[in-house]
Amino acid sequence: MNAPLTAYLLRLHGGQAWPAPGAPLEWRPDHVLLDDVDGTVAALAFEAAGGTRIACELALLAPQREGSGPDDLEDLRFLQSFASACGAHFVRPGAGTASGIHRHRFAAPGRVLASMVPGAAAAGALAMLVLPACALECAASMAGEPLLLHRPRVVGVELNGVPDPGVTGLDVLHAIERRLAGEGGGAVLEFYGVGLLSLPMVDRFSLAMRAGAIAGSLAALFPSDERTRAWMRDCGRDVDWRRLEAGDAAYDTTVSLDLSGVRPMRADLPRVWVGPFAEDEDVHALARCLARSPRVPEVPIDIVASGRVSLSAWAESSTIAALEAAGARVLDRADPAAGTTPAEATVLGGDPQDDAYRERGVWACAAILTGHTPAEAMVSAGPANPRLASVREDVLEPAGGMAEKGSHHRQAPLPPEHEGPFRAHVLLDAGDDTGAVRLLPWGPRAWVARADAEELASALFRPIDPEAPARARSLPPCVVVAGENYGGGRHSEAVARASAALGIRAVIATSYAGGHDRLLALHGVLPLTWLESGDRHEVRRGDELEIPPPGGPQGPGARVAVRHLTRGFSFDVRCDLDVPLRELARAGGLLRAVRAAQVEGA
Repeated sequence: MNAPLTAYLLRLHGGQAWPAPGAPLEWRPDHVLLDDVDGTVAALAFEAAGGTRIACELALLAPQREGSGPDDLEDLRFLQSFASACGAHFVRPGAGTASGIHRHRFAAPGRVLASMVPGAAAAGALAMLVLPACALECAASMAGEPLLLHRPRVVGVELNGVPDPGVTGLDVLHAIERRLAGEGGGAVLEFYGVGLLSLPMVDRFSLAMRAGAIAGSLAALFPSDERTRAWMRDCGRDVDWRRLEAGDAAYDTTVSLDLSGVRPMRADLPRVWVGPFAEDEDVHALARCLARSPRVPEVPIDIVASGRVSLSAWAESSTIAALEAAGARVLDRADPAAGTTPAEATVLGGDPQDDAYRERGVWACAAILTGHTPAEAMVSAGPANPRLASVREDVLEPAGGMAEKGSHHRQAPLPPEHEGPFRAHVLLDAGDDTGAVRLLPWGPRAWVARADAEELASALFRPIDPEAPARARSLPPCVVVAGENYGGGRHSEAVARASAALGIRAVIATSYAGGHDRLLALHGVLPLTWLESGDRHEVRRGDELEIPPPGGPQGPGARVAVRHLTRGFSFDVRCDLDVPLRELARAGGLLRAVRAAQVEGA
């Protein structure tokens, strides 16, 4: 093979050619992974798009919250019944992290995974390409429809040498990030070289999981070698292994790193917090180290178990007993004390996004706890003896039946198509740096209503203008104007979904944050950009505009002439979407396009 693994896998999964970086291409994932954040949204979108049976190889729904109230129980009942009826697999809550269960039970070399679940990117260590996909895209994938992707740059990362004792995958990742000097942003990091032989799977998982947060990459991809095979054999899945290597690949960019020059990162915060995304192998290693070296009394350690699967593995190997004997506090993930990472703590296995800046390797954490250096802590712990517990009893296969919806499980009507010029009133000026957290307040009520776009829409824009939702209901359709960095952040997709449900037909902003313009387009809302900054100040709340849909063969940056009907003049805006995504927005969004494809194929 003389092409990157990324190119090989994307061509195998829908991309007929390997275009230049940035060009649009289609891809079809083998696997879709959802938790309870996006699971209910994707399930309802799948039904709204006309789907009846899962068309991809695997859809895994793994809710993280155990039902404690009526709304939680309704969600679990809906997800389990939906999975059973439509051919998806369902994981009993409390088993472990969704990403960990998928990785141990289903991830395999040569597959492609679509998911936004925290930690899902770690499957890249198994030669599985993991690409981010919002709930709407996951629904389309489950219906068998292709997704759109800008061809990413592929950065070949050559590893040479052997790391010193105490160096972990996280230390290697930080060294790579410094070597990339910003070149990893939005790229796939593809690893190769003889240095891989000295990088254990636990370090590959850590590196792949956090490559996005630390290096800004789209994904990290390792070859499938004998280390991969040994790990999969320990999981009882040797039959799923296949050798997959890039060979002499033609990367867009290459960097080289000598592992012998990597030094462990220091951990100075006087407390250790082991989160639910820690690999079992790292927790076993901490226990072995603490069993042989006394803990420094003034350094507390808290360990959050990811679920039943990990607790079983820890109990079987006496890891829990060793940790508790050393004074560690082992918490269940459902424990209220486990919900928030302490501010002054060194983190191991925390949230792959939120805790990345405090994340340290297992030997750096062990060094804080014992007063040793990372190398001494590694030697003290002794050789690894991994015990990977089975997750098979927690995964339910589909058995038929009907999906049971609750009171909050309502799909909003599909957005209209943008067939010609439309008139819309300006609902409000959202201002600058208005992220998702300010556009849509997120708390217990929003969490319960996350799958009900109409209910979410009633809270949209309230922090900026409490009367905006009611005004939008009385004056549809509407347009929102904004300045720099509109949207973006956690729950950005919920903002796009609520915008469409509220009757927002277009947003005109100076710039969009975090790919929010793409999410708006997927939900059938036109994301437009000011061509002249001064035009924004001529458009006020209540003004009526006439906006023609962007069209024609023009690429990104196509101009759109907007008529200001209230004040009698025209101004130009532009559409920065590439042609396929722009046409998807014109067609009323992804769900409407998928539904049309389902009807045509019936």
